[in-house]
Amino acid sequence: MVCASKLPASTTSSRKFTQVGYYRLLPETELRAYSDPSNCTGSWMAWPKAALRNYQEKSGALVLTLTAPPGA
Repeated sequence: MVCASKLPASTTSSRKFTQVGYYRLLPETELRAYSDPSNCTGSWMAWPKAALRNYQEKSGALVLTLTAPPGA
């Protein structure tokens, strides 16, 4: 497992984002959000594998939205 990036908390006036780099998404790839991203520990939430196929053509940008903190 690789902990690729940290996502700062958003506020009602400021949405935050993170970039994990340019990784090839394989069928076994799973992206998770951890309650303690600094150590990749604690409760977590994973996006369904189908969501990882929704990248933008020719850019490779993938937007995943986290609507609640992991473990909430």
